[in-house]
Amino acid sequence: IVRQGKVYNFIDTAGLVRASKKKQGIPYLAALRSLTALERADVVLLVLDSAEPITHQDQILAHQATEAGKGLILLANKWDIKKDETDMPVGSQEEEKRRNSMIRKLQQKFPFIPWAPVIFTSAVTKKNLAPIFEQIGTVAQERQKEIKTNELNSFIRQLSSSEGRGHWPKLKYITQTGARPPQFVVFVNRKKKVSSSFSRYLEHRFREKFQFTGTPVWMNYREEGKND
Repeated sequence: IVRQGKVYNFIDTAGLVRASKKKQGIPYLAALRSLTALERADVVLLVLDSAEPITHQDQILAHQATEAGKGLILLANKWDIKKDETDMPVGSQEEEKRRNSMIRKLQQKFPFIPWAPVIFTSAVTKKNLAPIFEQIGTVAQERQKEIKTNELNSFIRQLSSSEGRGHWPKLKYITQTGARPPQFVVFVNRKKKVSSSFSRYLEHRFREKFQFTGTPVWMNYREEGKND
C-alpha cells in the first residue's frame, strides 16, 4: 500500500483457527505461515476480535512478537458490533466507558506488553484506519531510536540518587548496543541481585524517560568487571 508517498508491505495472515477448533492440516499450515510472516515483519499488528474473549492463542502470538523483537500494535477490531441494545452510539460517554473497559481487559490479558499501543478499529465502517498508518510510523521510529551514552548515564545517576533499595543491585553504567529492537547493556555491582521485579522496575522508569512506544527493549545485565 502506498500512502502519502510511503510504501507499506502488509503480510496478511488471515486463517488462524482458535485453539479449541484447531486440527492438523490447513490450520496448522496457517499457523506456520503466521510465524514466518512474523519473522519477516518490522511491526506486527495483532488483530483482536473485540466482540469475543481474548484467547490464549492471542497471548502466545503477542509473546512471540515480543521475543522476536518486533514492534507491536494491538488492533481491537469489530468495534462497530454492539453487545446489546443498551450500547450507546459512537462518541458517547457510554462508548468511552466501553473503551476503558476494553483497555483494562487488555492490560489484564497482556501484562507483559504495557508499552503496546491500542487502536479501536472496524473493518466494516473503516473506523480508525488512518491512525494505523500513523502508529506504524511512530513504532518504526521508536524501534530504531538510539540514545546517547551520556544521556543514558545521566538517567542512571538520577535514578540511583532517588532510589535507595539495598536489596537491589547498584547501577554502574549503561550503553546502547543495537537497535530494531533497542538493545542495552546495563552494568551492575552484583548481577545475582538482578531480579525480575528489578528488571520490570528499571524498564518502567526507562520508558518513562525515553518512551520506546510499541517496541520491546532488550536489556542485558553484566557485572562490572566481568564479561558475561
